[in-house]
Formats: sequence, C-alpha cells, structure tokens
Amino acid sequence: MGLRGRKPKSSPPAVQAQGLDGLQLRLRELAVQCRAVVAQIIPLENAGVIVPEGTDAPGRKRAAAVDLLNGAAAPFLAKQPELNSGETLKALRAEVETIDAAIVIGARLAEHLVIKEAGERIEAGKPSLTAAMRQVALSVICLEKCLQARDDVVTKIRPGLVVISTDGWPLMGRVSNTASQAYRFLETAAREKWITNAEFVEAFKEARSRVDKGQSYV
Repeated sequence: MGLRGRKPKSSPPAVQAQGLDGLQLRLRELAVQCRAVVAQIIPLENAGVIVPEGTDAPGRKRAAAVDLLNGAAAPFLAKQPELNSGETLKALRAEVETIDAAIVIGARLAEHLVIKEAGERIEAGKPSLTAAMRQVALSVICLEKCLQARDDVVTKIRPGLVVISTDGWPLMGRVSNTASQAYRFLETAAREKWITNAEFVEAFKEARSRVDKGQSYV
C-alpha cells in the first residue's frame, strides 16, 4: 500500500498501573509508542503530504465514542473507511500530541510518587535507623572512655621519652575538643535524638573535666 490509504497503527493496550512501578513501565511503553508513530509521520512529511484543515483529526471523535462502548457495539458497526494520506498524517500528529501530553502528566506524577514513596520508606525505617545510630553514638562515648583509661595508664607509667605504640593517635578526636569529629558527631546524635541531650552533655563534661585536671589529652 502506498502513502494514500495508510491507517495509523493501533496503539498497544494500556497497562493498568500498579503504583510507581506500573506508571514507570507505562511511561517507557509510551516513549516506544511515540517513536513508532513518529516513524510513520516522517515518510508522509517527506512526501509532501498536505494535512486537511480542521480542528480535529478525522475519525477521532467516532473512535473515542466507540471505545466508550467497551467493544459492545463493535460487531455491529461498519468498518471505518480508510483514511487518505493527509488524514493519516493529521491523525498521527494528533496521536503524538496526545502521547506527549500523557508522558508529561505521567512524568510529573512519577516524580511526586518517587518523593512520596521515599518519604514513606524513611518514615517506616526511622525506628530501626534511630536504634542503629544510637549504638554508633554510644560506641563513640565508649571509645572516649577507653581512651580515658589509656590516658590513666600512660600517666601512671610515665614513659618519658619512650614512644608507646599508637601514642597520639587521634582516631575521631576527643569528645572534650569541640572541634573534633567525635564531639560534632555526638552533638548531631543529640540533635537527631539518637541519644538524649543529657547523655551528650554528661559525656562532654566528664571528658572536659579530665582535661582540665590534666588527666586526659584534648
């Protein structure tokens, strides 16, 4: 069949979207469908086909009306006459416009659903995350206490000029130093309520008191 009388290829059946995954699948299908329609448009335009005047593509209203009948009337309806090349081009362009509009609407909705579902996952996982981060914060406090115990040992044995293994190793820094990673992490932990503010203040005051007494390093 030449350019004249060519019918637009029928669109694939719509997929019933099931949440975000279904919507994203349908968007991918629409992108493929759009490229297929454009591939039909190009040879018509290259052939110089003239699009008939009018505000609507021929047969679109009739096709939409038949679709609303959900196939009940299809066996009794006469076959729709073939479109000439100009009518075909007009119908294809209208189909591309419709697909493009659907993709824009779907993409915006998908973006909203991505944010919404991410928020739901974060909210659902918040108790577990809080529990895990609490253990991390308590481990930092425990590390400070271990370093304090090491300070006591080093002070007691007074090594003088002899270097002790790992001497001066800062690790995360000391809780007594407000510029250290350890202090800033515990400050964040208290703000995020992974530990109580009282636990944070107690850890800092104890560490700072030892420094003031010369019992620990900053």
